[in-house]
Amino acid sequence: MRPFLRFCASCAFFRPSLLVLFAALAGHLAAQPANVQADPTTGALFRPAAATFISGNSLVTASSTTTLTNKSISGATNTLTAIPLTSAVTGTLPVANGGTGITAVGASGNVLTSNGTAWVSSAPTGGVTSLTGTAGQITVSASTGAVTLSLPATLTQVQTFSGGLIGKGTTTNDNAATGYIGEYVSSTITVGGSSALTNGVVKNVTSISLTAGDWDVAGLVGFYEISVTGTAIIGFSNNVSATFPSAELYLSLNAVTSALSSTTSYPIPLRRYSLSSTTTIYLCAYRDFTAGTSNGFGYIAARRVR
Repeated sequence: MRPFLRFCASCAFFRPSLLVLFAALAGHLAAQPANVQADPTTGALFRPAAATFISGNSLVTASSTTTLTNKSISGATNTLTAIPLTSAVTGTLPVANGGTGITAVGASGNVLTSNGTAWVSSAPTGGVTSLTGTAGQITVSASTGAVTLSLPATLTQVQTFSGGLIGKGTTTNDNAATGYIGEYVSSTITVGGSSALTNGVVKNVTSISLTAGDWDVAGLVGFYEISVTGTAIIGFSNNVSATFPSAELYLSLNAVTSALSSTTSYPIPLRRYSLSSTTTIYLCAYRDFTAGTSNGFGYIAARRVR
């Protein structure tokens, strides 16, 4: 409308009919709604749709398909949906926008870690990377990947357990090895190997050597006598050579007399020995007698409890 007005204004005169036309056009424009716009290409007047926007020099409605280049979309009510990520999005999504900021996943087995400023795909460091078994103690099915741990059929090393232990017994007439629970140590002196006792003197009949550990010790003390007149028989075990322990730890019999030859034996009290190093344990006999001959024999045995 403006070029037409400028052209008419340059005329030497205005015809009354033109004035009437101008007035009619002005009234028509004044009567149009406020949102009427002019197409920047054709100059045609139109009322844009609510979702109309500008692409290049053209007005495009929401139902149209077009490409926006270097255009800004702002406003709290703008929503973009159904955007294909594989074809419509390019570049690397930064951490600030919810991405990782990396362009490659890295080698197989890598882990994604933070170095304080960015995410990094790298091989794991520290911790357990492989497992190896120990012969006779534990078996490992594989060094990496899916790993199975198991005990071998026979444990060849001494094991230490912090909790309870249920041990499997033997099915034949053998003995537990040295240092293992159930180890058995003993010594026997027969009647034929008995040794003479001296009146009123403690005699070491025999002995055993026990290594460090917790042991139960028991035994039997015997007397082979000929025409003995006596008053007391005492038998016991002790970790001190030819020495009485406290009274509750030994067997004592009084007024024992044998007019002819006799052989008698008596069990000694069971006694616990908790040892920190290898120790000798003695089987001891004591006899009070005023006549005849008295000889001592017997056996002593120990079982490792732990």
